[in-house]
Amino acid sequence: MSAFGLAAEPAWKEGIDPAAPGTHAAMRPIEADYRLSWKGMIDAGSIQFVFGETHQRTTFSARAKGGSRGMAAKLFPFQFEYRTLIDPRTLQPKRFDGWETDKKDTTELCTRWSGEEIEAREVIHPHGMDRVFHREHQFEFEPVLDVFSAMLHVRSQPLEQGERHRFVIYPQSSAYLVETVVTGREDKFGKPAIRMELDMRRIGEGMKLEPYKKLRQATFWLADDRDRLLLELRAKVFIGDVRMSLTGARPR
Repeated sequence: MSAFGLAAEPAWKEGIDPAAPGTHAAMRPIEADYRLSWKGMIDAGSIQFVFGETHQRTTFSARAKGGSRGMAAKLFPFQFEYRTLIDPRTLQPKRFDGWETDKKDTTELCTRWSGEEIEAREVIHPHGMDRVFHREHQFEFEPVLDVFSAMLHVRSQPLEQGERHRFVIYPQSSAYLVETVVTGREDKFGKPAIRMELDMRRIGEGMKLEPYKKLRQATFWLADDRDRLLLELRAKVFIGDVRMSLTGARPR
């Protein structure tokens, strides 16, 4: 079991965005398809996002499913499905569930948010083995987003030129400090778009910031319209230049 306690306020907490959406209109229920590629040339996989399904009136869900394909699937076989329940008043996550499978194993994922306490559980099923492994993680901080709620939080902001945002995310088993900045407006795929840069650092022992070596640089574009759907993400990661590009979107 791993645990980080909030013994003292870390210096980097100054400037963290409050737990509240910005002034931009909420995203309407939508389904969007993305192509994963290496340098925009070699097909590597696909992802489908669905935002805005109502759940028990007080929450709505965001979910994604996809995986690698083609040559990428032979080198890095990976399939996944994730779902988060989000409070529409604050855009804070309440519960994350999902699974992912690769060449070695299949992992069930579950994360719960309760105030500043976050508890995550992994149930790992190695392929070809009868044994099952359990891992538990804890993190104490507030506010903390997951990937889905972070996407909604950023798009809800005014996003004027030079505007910066700082927030903490907890995707599965580790926490990260994310910083975004609006760097321009330009056309993307024939549509007006907001260009943004992203920096990400891992929050380690004692709440100290550490470089996140798997991600060196990331740029993304949001449609400059009411829904501000993600148009493309370009990330320089440990395997090279990876892109996630919108191929289609439909209202729900």
